[in-house]
Parts: sequence; C-alpha cells; structure tokens
Amino acid sequence: MENTHTESSELSNGFYIAFYLLLLLVLGIFGDLLVFIVGLLAVSITFAAYFTSKYSADDHH
Repeated sequence: MENTHTESSELSNGFYIAFYLLLLLVLGIFGDLLVFIVGLLAVSITFAAYFTSKYSADDHH
C-alpha cells in the first residue's frame, strides 16, 4: 500500500517576521494606544514562545 501523506514544509523565518510586522501594523492602524500596547506584548510573547519551543525541539532531535 502506498503512503499518500506528504510532509509539510516549514515556512521561512522571513515569512514569520513579515507576518509579525503586519500584525503590529494592523494593531497600530485600527487600535488605540492601549490596544496597541497590549497587542504588542501578546503578539511578541506568542512569537517568542513559538520560536523558543521550535528551536529547543530541534536541539533534542
């Protein structure tokens, strides 16, 4: 039986940086100062946690 599953490829770091900047731009345009500050913290923590877990998992395997 043939395996039809394909491996998903990782997105480039440039894509993640562009997406991060796009989110900050949207927060800056459509939000007030409080929403921008809270959103900046939330998005930064989320991206930092993702990259930390992604690279620490690569170190173990």
